[in-house]
Amino acid sequence: MKSNLRFALAVNAQHLFESRHFGDAEKFLLYDYRAGEMAFCKELTNPAKSFHHSFAHGSEEKASLLTELFASEKVDILVSKKFGGNLKRVNRHFIPVIIMQDSPKEALEIMQKHIHWLMEERHKHPAAFQLFQINQGILKTSVRQDKPLHRNMFFDETERN
Repeated sequence: MKSNLRFALAVNAQHLFESRHFGDAEKFLLYDYRAGEMAFCKELTNPAKSFHHSFAHGSEEKASLLTELFASEKVDILVSKKFGGNLKRVNRHFIPVIIMQDSPKEALEIMQKHIHWLMEERHKHPAAFQLFQINQGILKTSVRQDKPLHRNMFFDETERN
């Protein structure tokens, strides 16, 4: 049974979370959780960032590119302030976590407090991992594969049409 986890944090050039979809981040910071500690592993430039937004937004090609990247890096958990339409594709391979914090340090500290929930989800090996929302506490919900995403969960009110 795997006793460590690898996290991919979607951040901007200043290494802060933004209210952008995971796949639109400037870069990804990889952290390893092992023996009760979080440790920085490496920084990756987002290869999907160069995709034209109208083509790439929610595209299968973008999801495939990022899935291959994170699978090759042995990532378990994707962390961002928001996920878009590709959440239904990536949660087949990775545990998605929505956080409210701007600072990766704060988000990692809170996730470390709730690491048993993430470990438990990882060890289940389901066909699709559940979505976690973490603020000071943690909420675990299913990602419905047969229905559209609930907009309020993933989008700011200012983005509504």
